[in-house]
Amino acid sequence: MLERMDTFCLHVRHLSEARRWYERILNAQTAYQEEDYCVLTIGGGAPLTLEEGEVKPGSSYPIFYTKDYEGMYMYLQEKEVKVGAKKEDEARQYFDFYDLDGNKLQVCSYES
Repeated sequence: MLERMDTFCLHVRHLSEARRWYERILNAQTAYQEEDYCVLTIGGGAPLTLEEGEVKPGSSYPIFYTKDYEGMYMYLQEKEVKVGAKKEDEARQYFDFYDLDGNKLQVCSYES
């Protein structure tokens, strides 16, 4: 059901400063920007999402992409995985889920 790892999310204190640093140092390109997060491309492969918020160790998490958003949500529930509420913003639908150790993972879906 999962198509690929969509992005890896890092929490940063100041989004605009962090975005400029990644652009200047790693030659990142901004693919998408919202008020509190941005998606950067760096070469090929999965993008990097910078999310403004409290920076704390272990707060980074992978985001997986699926075309079957509802099916993936139901599948995880059927497997008795701890699953958070479904959410959406202007660009995507998403929900969090957690592994056996309580590590946050996320699933997203969007029109490509």
